[in-house]
Amino acid sequence: MLRFRSVFKLLLVSVSLLLFAFITSCSAGWRSFTGETKAYNSCIASYPLSINLPLWQLTEKNCSPASIDPLQLPQTAALFSDTQCQQPITLNPLDISQWCKTLVTRNASFDSLPFNDWRLSPATLADSSVLPLAKRHPLMVRKVYREIKSSKGSCQLTLDIYHPNPFPGQQQTELKKDSILTPMLAIHGGSWRYRKKGLVMLQSQIAQMTANGFVVFTPRYRLVGKAPAIGLKRFDGLKRFEDIAACDGVTAQQQLSDIEAAYQWVKTNASNYSTEGSLVVWGASAGGHLAARLSLAHPKEIKKAVLLYAPIDFQRFAVQEKAARLDGSSKASAKVASKALERYLQQSKPLSQLSVQSDLIQQNSLAHLINLRVIAQQTTPAFFAILGTNDRLVPVDQALSLCAAQLGQLTPIGINSNGVPGMLAAEQQLNHLQACGRGAVYLIQGAGHVMDICLPALNCNRSARQQQHVALALQQAMRWLKASN
Repeated sequence: MLRFRSVFKLLLVSVSLLLFAFITSCSAGWRSFTGETKAYNSCIASYPLSINLPLWQLTEKNCSPASIDPLQLPQTAALFSDTQCQQPITLNPLDISQWCKTLVTRNASFDSLPFNDWRLSPATLADSSVLPLAKRHPLMVRKVYREIKSSKGSCQLTLDIYHPNPFPGQQQTELKKDSILTPMLAIHGGSWRYRKKGLVMLQSQIAQMTANGFVVFTPRYRLVGKAPAIGLKRFDGLKRFEDIAACDGVTAQQQLSDIEAAYQWVKTNASNYSTEGSLVVWGASAGGHLAARLSLAHPKEIKKAVLLYAPIDFQRFAVQEKAARLDGSSKASAKVASKALERYLQQSKPLSQLSVQSDLIQQNSLAHLINLRVIAQQTTPAFFAILGTNDRLVPVDQALSLCAAQLGQLTPIGINSNGVPGMLAAEQQLNHLQACGRGAVYLIQGAGHVMDICLPALNCNRSARQQQHVALALQQAMRWLKASN
């Protein structure tokens, strides 16, 4: 009898645990479902009712600029690429509904097939940037810039080209006839290991870039290491590099070779897209680090680069983590940043145990390298850095270190007792453009990582005041890029 009771109790406990697990799973699933539904509705609401394109339509009276509802783009539209409606063009359907489902669903992946016709891109149309919606939206085409063959198969790397007016000979109504289109290589972030979030956030700024006279080239590069997976898919929502195993799990050096290949492709082909002048570079987060490394590799050709919340001084990260370990402090933000750097460098031991004089650290201590070049009066690019003072991944002294380097100075590590970067004058410390030789730095009070974008289910972290200053910083960065060297 006693044994029967024990078995009964054990069975009762097991059933209770299973029931609890089922209820918890259902609850989590419901929260996930309702969260995705809310994000989906927010995504749909972020799209404008109509879109201005560099296209024309034939009406009963005349040939007039086309105004298209992005939510009801027909399979075939009577559109033309010229103001006389003599050159017809087919515009591919744009399924905003499917795009928003893909964006907010954790395990969904984007279409990765190359195509050679100009089309609208959903990511450039939503009202998700701190900057206002552009008056004229760009068209996009995708090209293969590199093919790599290995024992795993063939890996084709693509880049997207965004153009404010891609049709030759067509009169540009929004820009002056003598306006110059500047080529820009824009590199997405994602801790060097992820794509979906970083790429979509970058794309959300592109309409403002093209409206300011840039033709934007955005490469997809191979990702470092093995990202955490859910089933067969990456944590960021993509299967192994868009379902191609041959493109997965590369080293940091191989990733840099992709960025170099994209640069060479753009350098060779940019003039085919009505661009003039020197190529400029834009990068966010880890993409900012890659943009800085590329710029330093080509200082005579790449004269300017904008870096948003970019980790560019690994030596400072290593020194700061070592100091934190010595005094027994445990900052979660520093821990996350250090882990990201360790995975990028593919190191099994903590960052604090790496020698700051090692090649791995020195090659990625870009502020130090810039400082040495400036002191030696060698050619260097100019950098415009934007960073928030509440960034939990990239400390403000990363930007200050870069600023000082461009002046040929050393910056003391850390922040003063008031919590404010001590390098800048009191009246210029925050929410203000600070010149750094030919470059500049803009520190935004209270802003965190990825402060320039608010996308459903991905990132919405900004106050109205921060939004105002981030928008101003971005506008100044674009003007700085367009200004004469």
